[in-house]
Amino acid sequence: LNELQTFVYQQLENEFLWATSMPCVIGGEQSIRIAEYGSSNIGRMKNVYRRGLGHRYGKTMQVIAGVHFNYSYPDSFWAHYREALESQTALADFKNQHYFALTRNLLRFSWLIPYLFGASPAVCKSFFGGKETNLKEYDQHTYYEPYATSLRVADIGYQNNLEEDAGLYVD
Repeated sequence: LNELQTFVYQQLENEFLWATSMPCVIGGEQSIRIAEYGSSNIGRMKNVYRRGLGHRYGKTMQVIAGVHFNYSYPDSFWAHYREALESQTALADFKNQHYFALTRNLLRFSWLIPYLFGASPAVCKSFFGGKETNLKEYDQHTYYEPYATSLRVADIGYQNNLEEDAGLYVD
């Protein structure tokens, strides 16, 4: 990560890496550029997707940063793991069972990473663009949530309530 950060800093002109997931001062939605990914079909599709997010959630939501993890393992891992556990279950069923167990445990402990590393309990008032919020005022430029670790995963950040609204739970 240190080498990556050094490289990025060498490439940036008049820009800085921001250490928290919540953005710094925002000059309104008109100041937020939609990411461009080149002229290839995939790059153009990514840009269209980002434009759609801007229409659906507002561009301000796109300046919230986060790290995403992909938990997937090659078939060779599953074969060795199944053998180590001396399981007779078909490989596809074995993988499904253990992916569901992994998902269950990730959901059970999903609060831990933001708690330990989130460190974004405050946000610049400009994030709200003058709209009302239930957050507490820290100073003339900042709102915060007492005892919060990461506003990114709070009500004002990215979240998906579709499962909850549909009565679906994974526990």
